[in-house]
Amino acid sequence: MLLGGIVKTSTLDYPSLLSAVIFTRGCNFHCPFCHNIDLVRLPRNQSDTREPKETREARKTKDTKDKREKRVQKAHAQIELDPKEPDHGPWPQVEEALAFLAKRRGLLDGVVVSGGEPTIQPDLPDFLAAIKALGYPIKLDTNGSNPEVIENLWHLGLVDYLAVDLKCLPQNYSYFTNDPFISSKISQTIDLVLSSGRNAEFRTTCLAPFIDRDIISDLARLAAGPIPLFLQRYRPERVLNPSFMAPYPQPSQTDLEAFRLLASRYLSCYLR
Repeated sequence: MLLGGIVKTSTLDYPSLLSAVIFTRGCNFHCPFCHNIDLVRLPRNQSDTREPKETREARKTKDTKDKREKRVQKAHAQIELDPKEPDHGPWPQVEEALAFLAKRRGLLDGVVVSGGEPTIQPDLPDFLAAIKALGYPIKLDTNGSNPEVIENLWHLGLVDYLAVDLKCLPQNYSYFTNDPFISSKISQTIDLVLSSGRNAEFRTTCLAPFIDRDIISDLARLAAGPIPLFLQRYRPERVLNPSFMAPYPQPSQTDLEAFRLLASRYLSCYLR
């Protein structure tokens, strides 16, 4: 596991529970508005761009695969992390994190594993199992790019609460990654969560050009069901790509309330 930090106490990250937050390091997305920029960088061979299981055999595209890949790569290049960005450290080790959690038994109610993107790390199940062995319920924050990993973690009983970011409509995720199968993966994750009967939430950071009134309506319609959607305000300080974000103003409180009302036609929606 590549860990990126530990918040020892949080009253905000795990609903109704006093929790510690453990951040993993590395992400397969490069969202220009990301404020956890020290956690994004990852060796290239750890980024998973496999075609999702449900489409490996079914995918037959006449549609301009080459054109699509070029478009995706162009969009990704616009927001790529500056390769000169320094690698910060030292980073906490797994043993350190588990020892801390062992000492806090009886004081903390739960543990949040966030990122970065935790589901790209191959030893995530072992890490979550070690936390579970200490008696903690676990909340996992994810960008939703690995539905098969999420399903397996649920099957193993390693995640008690799941928070999935919905950044925009699935077909527009080329803003964040050059994975040519990402649209299908995000759609699969939404369907998985909606049909799971598990404790979960969707989260959307509201800012242009990724979210507007039409997009939030379409996104809420796509995620309609029993899982609530929380709308989050964009934090403009120290983001991954400030030059990309510079032309776009932060939504007003009026904008956020309008988004909430539009989304509430399809699901329970709250401002956070």
